[in-house]
Amino acid sequence: MITYVDGYVLVVKKKDLAAYRRMAQMGGKLWRKYGALDYKECVIDDPKPKHVVLTFSKMIKQKSNETVIFSYITFKSRAHRNSVNAKVMKDPIMNDPKYKDMPMPFDMKRMAYAGFKVLVDGKKVNIPSYELKVGQTVSLDTKGMAIPVVAKLLKSKDEDIKIPAWLEKKAVVGKVAREVKREDILEPISEQDIVEFYSR
Repeated sequence: MITYVDGYVLVVKKKDLAAYRRMAQMGGKLWRKYGALDYKECVIDDPKPKHVVLTFSKMIKQKSNETVIFSYITFKSRAHRNSVNAKVMKDPIMNDPKYKDMPMPFDMKRMAYAGFKVLVDGKKVNIPSYELKVGQTVSLDTKGMAIPVVAKLLKSKDEDIKIPAWLEKKAVVGKVAREVKREDILEPISEQDIVEFYSR
């Protein structure tokens, strides 16, 4: 599950784009090798969308012989990101003498970089065993709300519904307020039966 993203914006001279692609392909393999969930390097295609005042090109002061790259790497968490990045930096290829004096195919002084917490992910899921993290929200789409038993519950008053202590409910949206503890589950459940079922 993605909860943390490293984002980059930089400029590359058009004549150096092929060299940058080769470097980026190597970077993608390296970050995925150590556990990054996804790695994308994107070249600008629509630099002046309608109604946008501050474009990427203006922000990064793009010149006529340059293009803009927007890149991102996704991780499970900030701690996961720190762990992956540390492993990448220690990889032998990052310390290969043949790359020591090789010029970078982009202007490092004009690269913007930061780590971001995911605010909205909007991922559609249809499996009951999907794992949510504390702070994440889940909601029903129109198809889900049309299921008879769900529709009946939605018409009920909140005080008539047993809402778990770990869940904050507002209309059809629920927010995971804290980690679920074993004592929160009041239904009679045999963990051994569950393990045996999924071990078949």
